[in-house]
Amino acid sequence: MNKESRQLVLSVGFGLLEASSSALLLAISVWFICACAVAGQPAAAPGFNYLVPATLIRLLAITRIMSGYLEKYVGHRLLLNRLAGLRSRLLASVLSANEGPEHARAAAALQQSSEDWAALPTSAFTPQLSSVVLMLGLLLFAAVLLPSAALPLLGLIAVLAISWVYFVRILDQRLAEREVAQAKLDRSLEGWLMTSDLWSLRPDWQNADAINTTAGEFSYSRHRLEDLAAKGEAVLLILGLFAAAMLFAYLADTLATPVAAVPILLVASMRDWLRPGLQGTLKSRAAVLGTESLQRDYLPEGLTATGQDYSAPQSVPVPANGVNVLKLEGFAWQREGRAGPSLSASFAGPGLHLIVGPSGLGKSSLLYALSGELEHRGHLLLDGVEITRDNASSNPPSFYLAEQFGRILSDTLGHNLRLGAPDASDAELLAALDWAALDVEHNALQLRQWLGEQGRPLSGGERKRLALARARLSDAPIWLLDEPFEGLDAETARIIADRLNTEATRRLLIVVAHQYPENLRPQQTVDYGSPALQID
Repeated sequence: MNKESRQLVLSVGFGLLEASSSALLLAISVWFICACAVAGQPAAAPGFNYLVPATLIRLLAITRIMSGYLEKYVGHRLLLNRLAGLRSRLLASVLSANEGPEHARAAAALQQSSEDWAALPTSAFTPQLSSVVLMLGLLLFAAVLLPSAALPLLGLIAVLAISWVYFVRILDQRLAEREVAQAKLDRSLEGWLMTSDLWSLRPDWQNADAINTTAGEFSYSRHRLEDLAAKGEAVLLILGLFAAAMLFAYLADTLATPVAAVPILLVASMRDWLRPGLQGTLKSRAAVLGTESLQRDYLPEGLTATGQDYSAPQSVPVPANGVNVLKLEGFAWQREGRAGPSLSASFAGPGLHLIVGPSGLGKSSLLYALSGELEHRGHLLLDGVEITRDNASSNPPSFYLAEQFGRILSDTLGHNLRLGAPDASDAELLAALDWAALDVEHNALQLRQWLGEQGRPLSGGERKRLALARARLSDAPIWLLDEPFEGLDAETARIIADRLNTEATRRLLIVVAHQYPENLRPQQTVDYGSPALQID
């Protein structure tokens, strides 16, 4: 049994112990209250021992608390282990996804769907299993101590099983509706953004009604899903109260004893101890559907269990002397039926080449196309070898793209840096941070600070320098830098420019920038989008 399997067994075991302790605590407390009332009669008082049940109640309370904490501790360790393994296998799909909305959806699916899947044992399976065990325990209790209640309880379990099957069918339909509505909204927004300029993004735009309609459909699908959960709890409440009343009537002719009150009150409170199982069903079905969507949409065919090997030999040779020549012939990015300006140019490395031009022409899209994340027309040659989108994206060591808005995972600083070099040591990570002028103490503990959601938020300038640190760690022969000075103060921008000038002595740097420091020393400046642009 491996480590994850042992953690899973312990997590489920502690979860069952917590649920069982809670149910027994409720049952014995009910019995104790009723027994105390009966013991108040003179004939019964001498034979009743208060000490034993009171001690047992305290013991169960302590057991419930301890098992709850242990389940959370072991479950959290299991969650982190599963999450790390799953994300390492799925990250390749995000890195190979197109930029823009497709890339954003892939990153969101990687984060949310992987977290949901990793949390399944603690948030879904354990609560559902606990609910089943508690119902069977209640039936066993009745069969042993109150046989006359066994038959109605068996009927109640049958009704709950039928209701659960019906609930799951409706739940799957609602989840599918939400997924369809989400995809439709994403397509509408993508089409809107890709076919309009900046000044068209206003509420009275001609296609705003279509966007509002799809957004309304998505909101309605989410509301129906939330409404289903509320209705499920309402059904449990009504069914529990009705079953308790029926059980009370069924046992009316039975000898009145404290034991007889236990199943009645347990059934009446059924909603409370079955609610975790209901929520677990919701989470498990949503996680399974989300993971199926992730695998269908984002996992590249043939991806192995350990992920894609980015350290494999490249099909595009990198000269031993460090010289690269990237040549563009009628090169233009393409996306959703749109195309950028045609560019014919030659970028020789080592050296730094600057691309400038008006906003809105697609300079960022040009870098995405160079790195293989966008389709292109024309020809792209590296040292005379034709580069296509497929072989560019399958060889990240050749190109490293530092995006304008750096991607930040909800993870530690160290793991975010290792996107550029998975095997980098802590010392190498700290050196890269220092090179990128990020003010972090030279201490490996700093690498464990949490970034992203629920963690330390990063400013735009910090995101920019984190992306540069990743580029430094990658040691790729060609860097594509999108607005590396944006969001930086003048002194930091000057420092970064000096360091890029130094890097340009040993690799090819292509920089897109609106503004840049005076000390930046480009070997060539390309005015992208200028009429009859031909640069050789």
